[in-house]
Amino acid sequence: VHPLDLLYAHAAGNYPELRRKVQFWALASGGCFALGPQDPTASTQKEYVRFEKARLDHELLRRIQWSPLKRVDRAVEKILRMYASDVSQLLDICREAIIFESIEDLMRCIEAITRDLEVEILRIKNRLSTSHNAYESAGYRFVLLNLRLVTRQTKRLEVDGHVLEVQLVLGSFWKAMTVVGHSRYVKWRNERGV
Repeated sequence: VHPLDLLYAHAAGNYPELRRKVQFWALASGGCFALGPQDPTASTQKEYVRFEKARLDHELLRRIQWSPLKRVDRAVEKILRMYASDVSQLLDICREAIIFESIEDLMRCIEAITRDLEVEILRIKNRLSTSHNAYESAGYRFVLLNLRLVTRQTKRLEVDGHVLEVQLVLGSFWKAMTVVGHSRYVKWRNERGV
């Protein structure tokens, strides 16, 4: 088994648990999730919804856009460009984002995560800090947590050592992230070789 195959198997084993956890943390903090459009053919503004509201509405729940596992081609590109072929450095195959309407809600989420006995936080990057060099993230601003989920399920599957990523994003920044802006970021990233 290739190390990248194993990493993806571990990510897949963590994926349902991460989704369960982000829902719990969002409920505890007023967190929101991105919504897909009601009509995929219509051009609409980006929307998000408080999970507290969406969990009671089947239509809203269906429209939540959960983050997929990172595409394999992007994972390979990142391993080669950024990590000198060291697969173990790739920490964002399994990831999710929670959106917040206020910094207070975002802080409540961090508190909920730090109190969660099934979570081992490995790193926090505060890209909202005024000391953060926005050039390093092409202007994207959020709090990034790398963590491990040590739940009954991840232990049973022996994937509790896998590192995943949770992004905590303010709604104003999330709405500013556009498809055009992301394509510019990809171009910028490729020119920098990261």
